[in-house]
Parts: sequence; structure tokens; C-alpha cells
Amino acid sequence: MKNKKNKKGRKAKIASKASNASKASKGKEWGVNDFVDSVWGTMQEQAERNKHLKMLHAKLEPEWNKVVQSVSQMLEASNDAEVTKHVEEVCAHGERAVRPLIDIVLKLKSAVELFNKKSCDKTPNE
Repeated sequence: MKNKKNKKGRKAKIASKASNASKASKGKEWGVNDFVDSVWGTMQEQAERNKHLKMLHAKLEPEWNKVVQSVSQMLEASNDAEVTKHVEEVCAHGERAVRPLIDIVLKLKSAVELFNKKSCDKTPNE
């Protein structure tokens, strides 16, 4: 039930942003905020039609780099206190941290697969 309400809410927001875009076509004053709202609405519509774009759009958000940086620092941390600090930084981003974390896991998976492939390709004399 909650999911249906969220979808209706998103659609209402998108419709509102489309309404702002129509201001421009009617000759009404259209500011930078209206432009940003219009672009955001377009991005949301695209993401609803093409789920792959959700990841791309997430990469454009400022939280993406903050999460990736925190994870990188966590991996380089030399003690538990530092690790905990960076874990809390990632957690502070809530749901917005999920896609960057998934991206990191997929990159690690690819790196392991590449490493394993190269290890298997070596001959015993190498």
C-alpha cells in the first residue's frame, strides 16, 4: 500500500515539474529553479522508463562521491575506530548509499573475475 502512495506522489511531483516547464512555453517568467525542476522531472521520467538510468542518475548526485570516498577511506583504515567512523559516514547517507555500494561490489566482482582469469591463463613455467 505504501509503495502505491509513493508512486502516486512521484507522479504528482513529475506532473508539477512538467507544469513548471509549461510556464516557459506560455511566455511566463522561467527562472533557474524552474529549469532545474524541469530537468529533474525529465530525469525521473527517464528513470521510470529505463531502470538502467537510475544508476547513471545516482552517479550524478553529490552523495555518490562522498559514499565512494568514505568506503575507500574505510578500506585503507588502520584501526577499528577509523573503520567505524567511515561506516557511520556511509550509513548517514541512508538509502542514497545503496547504489554506490552496489557499484563498488560489482567492480570488486569484476576485478576478482579478471584476476582469476589471468591466474588460470598463466602456465606453470611463468
